[in-house]
Amino acid sequence: MNGEFQDARQDPEVEERRKAELLKLIRRQEKEQSAKKKREREREIELFPERENEKEKAEREKAERVNRVMQSRSQTCLSFGFKERSDPHSQCMFDLFKIEQCRLIKTSYTVIS
Repeated sequence: MNGEFQDARQDPEVEERRKAELLKLIRRQEKEQSAKKKREREREIELFPERENEKEKAEREKAERVNRVMQSRSQTCLSFGFKERSDPHSQCMFDLFKIEQCRLIKTSYTVIS
């Protein structure tokens, strides 16, 4: 039995798979730790709002704006009759995004000129 284990450790393919699995495990643990720290920080801010720094506040406000914009696009597409979470609905939301981007670019050219 010990000889079989030795042979497996010397096989480069087995060794590479083992390394890949270890890397996956490490990455998953790092993500879990990061998510845990984030949840703890969010809980701390929820309990003590005065501890939220400017960067965190700006990030939170930006995320809220993005969510509002996405919800607005979704409502617009739903009003056109697209079923939520369907491919046509996703395409509609993407088209609205592109239209918004074109408007932003045209506005910036107008301001610059």
